[in-house]
This record gives sequence, structure tokens and C-alpha cells, in this order.
Amino acid sequence: MHPRENRRDGYHLTAILSVVLVGWVIYSGTLNVPFLFDDEPQITSNAAIRLTELDGESLLRAAFESPSPHRPVANLSFALNYYFGQYDVRGYHRVNLLIHIASGLFVYFLTFVTVTQPVVRATLPVIDQKKSAGQNQHFATSWWMAIFAALIFTAHPVQTQSVTYLVQRMSSLATLLYLAALLFYVLGRLSHSGRQRWWLWSGGLTAWILALGCKEIAVTLPLIVLIYEWFFFQDLSWVWLKRHLKYLVGVMAVVGLVALLYLGNNPLETINAGYAKRDFTAVGRILTQFRVVVFYLSLLLFPFPSRLNLLSQISTSQSLLSPLSTLVGFGLVVGLLGLGIYLARQHRLVAFCILWVSLNLVIESSLIPLEMIFEHRLYLPMFGFAVGVAYLLFALAAIKQNWSVIVLMGVSLLLAAATYERNKDWQDAITLWSDVIAKNPQATRAHTNRGLRYLNLGKQQQALDDFDRALALKSNSAQSYINRANANGQLGKYARAIEDCARAIGLQPDLKGVHYNRGNYYKQVGNFQRALDDYSREIEVQPDFAAVYNNRGNTYQQLGNHQRALADFTRAIELKPDYARAYQNRAALHAQLGKRESALRDQEQARKLRAAHRRQGR
Repeated sequence: MHPRENRRDGYHLTAILSVVLVGWVIYSGTLNVPFLFDDEPQITSNAAIRLTELDGESLLRAAFESPSPHRPVANLSFALNYYFGQYDVRGYHRVNLLIHIASGLFVYFLTFVTVTQPVVRATLPVIDQKKSAGQNQHFATSWWMAIFAALIFTAHPVQTQSVTYLVQRMSSLATLLYLAALLFYVLGRLSHSGRQRWWLWSGGLTAWILALGCKEIAVTLPLIVLIYEWFFFQDLSWVWLKRHLKYLVGVMAVVGLVALLYLGNNPLETINAGYAKRDFTAVGRILTQFRVVVFYLSLLLFPFPSRLNLLSQISTSQSLLSPLSTLVGFGLVVGLLGLGIYLARQHRLVAFCILWVSLNLVIESSLIPLEMIFEHRLYLPMFGFAVGVAYLLFALAAIKQNWSVIVLMGVSLLLAAATYERNKDWQDAITLWSDVIAKNPQATRAHTNRGLRYLNLGKQQQALDDFDRALALKSNSAQSYINRANANGQLGKYARAIEDCARAIGLQPDLKGVHYNRGNYYKQVGNFQRALDDYSREIEVQPDFAAVYNNRGNTYQQLGNHQRALADFTRAIELKPDYARAYQNRAALHAQLGKRESALRDQEQARKLRAAHRRQGR
């Protein structure tokens, strides 16, 4: 191998080690961050991912019977985490961190390949004109740009929400596969071997399909590929674009088909149904997104930990003039797109980065009825931002020898320090929700979630304070009344708990769990008949809820109705075969009825189940 090739391999290895080291160090303190917020429905309460065998039926169930069936690849990744480590949170964090580091490496290689394209290379500033000329200069510049783009991507504090927050693996894994698919396309495009090109493009197509199986944001890739081809391989040739207009039509058709896959045969009906659950309209969301995009861009530029928040707050725009910042946001967004188009001829890479950020924000900043704002939506757009910043800082600092490297090294270190600091807010549920409340006191969900965590820790008074605040912010929340009832119940204030349950029922009579909870409180005060009525009503709402059968069975047993008690305990076990408490209760009833063998059999089964639950950390 030529000595120059050896040196270049060494440079690439240095880049790889730098990204790995930076990524590992700044996230080293997050391995024990517990499951938080949406981790519960997607992971800890998701029975579908609890793999015990790697057979086809189990894998399909994990992929398509989880709460997000349109994201089967991400679901499978959680299922495999469970298979190898159950609910050991460190395993989930290690996978998230490996995905993030791998994404950073793909950013490096994709950036390097892009900036070595002739149309880009001609515009690159040379960082050291006194040293060897020609290809070596361009290689050094390309290498430094690529490594700093990767470090900005890896170290940027906004990325914490996609890395430390476990469920947002959906975003990070989709991005990893998205970047891989684009890199495979570019490498195939550069390959002189037809066979190699076929394999690379097949790999790219596979990566894109897998990315779609992680999150819908991957739908933009065909359009990005078309823009990349036009920008970097066709030199913005209008003749080529007109000749290949059919490909643009094909790309839009593919995007449309993928959209139908996610939205169903009647997209408008699906979208309208989504807005029925929101406190804003489609028009309000679209108008507000102009301000949201400006806020996102400000986070990219000024990612101080004090500005980062799991639940950021933004009011809904009523029109372009209400508030006036909506019109300002609209002007800035349109202006940014115009700038990208204007710069396309002379500053190709900057224009591409602007389009990358814009297009990869459009899915989650459109009329789809998602929540208004989340930082993890910047994970994929971050590639364009990182590359653009690396290029611009090189261009601005090129008048002074090697200042580009010094400036970007300083930027990378500041970002890494900010990320390390931001991760401290994620250490546990109390610190996270306290951070949210400090930055957004109106966040009802933050008070609710902190209150629930206090309740789990046995700090009922702190929980009550949070639930009271949540109800003060949103008095028509049936779930908040249930939460407060639970806190009062744990404090032995059963009359107040019953009153809160009644308020919840008045707001939402068929809400799951509320009759079950009130039945428990009635039972505590000795009102067994009302407890039975509530348990029976809960069974009408949730006929497959094992716990309510178990508790009704206890109530029947206390009233001396042994046959009905036995039937309820048996039904609870049928619904939940690993229900140790139901086995224990049935064992006690069998003993009371003089059925010694049945009692011993149920008691032994209860013992085995409790031991199994302890081993699984449940």
C-alpha cells in the first residue's frame, strides 16, 4: 500500500476513535438513568416485547403488537434488549449510545465523501497553504470538516433527548439507518464496478426500509437522494432534471404510498381523529410551527442546558398576526428556504444543508396531529446543521492559518461540556420533572409525573402537592383526580379518595381503573356492597382486567360468598397465569373450605411465581 494511503487510513482511524471517545465520555453517566415518561407504555408495560424465545411468532408479536405497530424495527430492538437483559436499564442505554456513536461515524463518512466531490472541493478553503499542495491540502481540509461535523453531531446537547431518553431510540435508529442508506447510495454512485454498485444500492434500499420501520421521518430519503444527485453529481443541470422528471414523479409517488401506509386509506379521517384529542386545530398547528421551527433553529445555535426541556411550552397561534411572532417566523422560514435556493450555485454545500434541515423538519412540523414541540425531532436535521457549521467556520476562519481547527475544537468542547451537564437533569424522575417544572411551571404533565414518582417513593404529601397543582392548571382532568385519590388513599384519607373518584367518574364515566380504585376505597371503609358494585362496573369497562376479579373475589370471601369468590380468583388466574397473589388468595380460600391438596398446590404455584418475578426484577 502506498505510504499516503497508510497515512489517510490513520487519519480515518483517528476520526473514528475521536467520535467514539467523545460520545462515550459525555454519555458515560447516563447508563443508570431509569425508564421515564413514554418508556413505560413502549417498554416496561409493553408485554409484547417480553421475549423468552427467539421464534417467529414471538418476534412478530413484539414487532406488530406493541403500542406503535408502524415502528416494528424499533419495537424489535426493545424486545431483543428484554431478551438479553429483561429490564436492566443499562443494556437499553448501551444500545442507545452505540446507535448514537454509530450515527456520528456515518456523519463523518458521509460528510467526507460529500466534501470530496469536485463541485464542493472547488469551493473549500485550504487550511494550510504553506504545507504540501494539491490533493493533500484538500484531504486535510475534508478530513477536518468531516471530523468536526461528526463531533458537533455527537456532542450537541439537543441530542440528549434522543439518546438518554430510551424510547427515542425510534428517532436515533431511524436516523442511523437513514444516513447509512444515503451513504450507500453515494458510494454506489461513485463505484466503477457494476456488481459493487448493485450491492451498495441494495444495502441502501434495505437500510431505508428498516429506517421506515423505526419512524416515519425516513419517508423524506428519496427526495434527499434526488436533491443530492442533482446538486453534487449533475451540477444543478436543468437539462438533466427535465430529462429525469419521471424520477421526481416517482419519488413523490413513493412518498405518497408510504404516507398512506401510515395514515391508512382515509388520511383525512385519520388526521381529523388525531386532532379530536388535541387542544389545537390543524390550522393552529401549522401556524404555530413557523414559531416552533425558529425555536428549533435557536436551540441548534444556542443549546444552553438552561434552554433545553423535555416539555417545552409554546402558545398556539391564532393567525399570522396573533401573535405577531408567527408572521416573523413565517418570514424567517421562507427567507431561509430562499437563501438555500439563492446559494445553490455558488455555495452548493451550504444550500444542501439548509434544504436538509428544512425537509427533515417538515414531517413533524406539518398538519399531522402530533404534539407541538419536542427536541428529539432535531436528531435527523442535526446532520445538515453540523455539516453546515463545520463548512462555514472553515470558510470564515480560513483567512488565518489553522484558525478553523482551533475554533471548531473549542465549539466541540463547549458542546460536549453542555451535553454532560444536561445529562445530569436526566438522572432520575424527580430531577427530570423538577427541571421541566423549573423551566415550564405550567407543564401539567410534569406535575403529574413527578407526583406519581413521589407516590411510588412513599412521599404522599409531596405527591398531593403536585396533583393539586396539576388540577389547578387543568381542572377537567379525570386522571388527575384519580392520581390525587390514590395519594389520599395511601394516606388513609379514604373519604377524600372516594370523593375524587366520584369527580373523575363525573368527567369520564368509562375511564379505565376509576371504579376499581373506588371499589378498593369502599372496601377499606367496610362498605362491601358498594365495593362490589364498583368492581362489577369496572369489569364491564375492562372485562380482561385480572386485578379487579381478584379484589372482587376477596370481597365476596369477606361476605362469606365462597363460590363467587372462588370463581373470581379462578378467572383472575385465567386472565393472568403468572398472578401470584390470586393463587395465594385461592389457596387461602381452599384451606378455609377444607380442600387441603388444592390449597397446597396453589400455595406452591404462588411461591414459584414470586421467585420468578424477583429474578426478573418485577
